[in-house]
Amino acid sequence: RQITSTAFALMPALICAAFVAAGCAGHSSQPNDSIALAEDGTDVNDVESQSSALTASFTLACGDFTDPAASVSASSGVGSFFTPQSCIIATQDVANSTVTYSLGQNGMPCSGPWGLAGLSGTVTVIYSKADNGVKLDVTASGLQLNSRRPSHATADLKASATLTATAGAREMIWNATLNGTTARGNPFTRTASWDMQWGVGESCISLDGTADGDVNNRSLKT
Repeated sequence: RQITSTAFALMPALICAAFVAAGCAGHSSQPNDSIALAEDGTDVNDVESQSSALTASFTLACGDFTDPAASVSASSGVGSFFTPQSCIIATQDVANSTVTYSLGQNGMPCSGPWGLAGLSGTVTVIYSKADNGVKLDVTASGLQLNSRRPSHATADLKASATLTATAGAREMIWNATLNGTTARGNPFTRTASWDMQWGVGESCISLDGTADGDVNNRSLKT
C-alpha cells in the first residue's frame, strides 16, 4: 500500500520549503504507521537540507566565482559564518584546488547559516570551473548533524554542486547521494537533486527538487 502524508516547516530553521512524502511498504494504513512515515520523512529531510546548506556555506566567503582558485583562497574566511568561529578549520591544497573542512574542532560542534546546527566531521571539497560559475565536488564520511542532542544523525555524503552568481543572487544546482542513520536510529539511503537559491545577506534559502530512496526499510520520496 502507499501511504501519503503532507507537512510543512520540516526543514531546519530559516530554510523555506514545503515537504511531501510518499512511502511504500507492507504496512496497513493505521494512524501509527502514518506517524512513523511522517517522522522518517522529517528525519531524512533534515539530513538532506542540512547537507545541501552546508555545501552552499562553503561558497559564502567568496565574491569571485570566475576562478576556482578564488574559492580555495576564500575558504579561510568560511569560519566567520559559523559559531563558534574556531569550530571549523579549512586546510587548503592550492595545487589541487581542494579544501578540507574540519568541523567540530576542540569538541565544539558548528552552528551556521540556514539552520545548520551541531555539525562535526570532515568534508572535502574540490573546486573547479563551470559555465558562468564554480563547481564543487563534495565528499564526507561520518558527518554528524545536530550532535549536541543525545540522538543525532550521521551521514556519508557525495555531492556535486554548481553555483552561479548574478549580482547579489546565488543559485546552486545540488545533486547528492547520502546514506547513514537518522536521529531516531533508522538506516537510510537517499538520492537528492535540488535547485537552491538565496540572496547575499538574506537569512532564508529556497529549495526546489526531489529526493528519494529508502529509510527504515521502506521507500520514501520527498
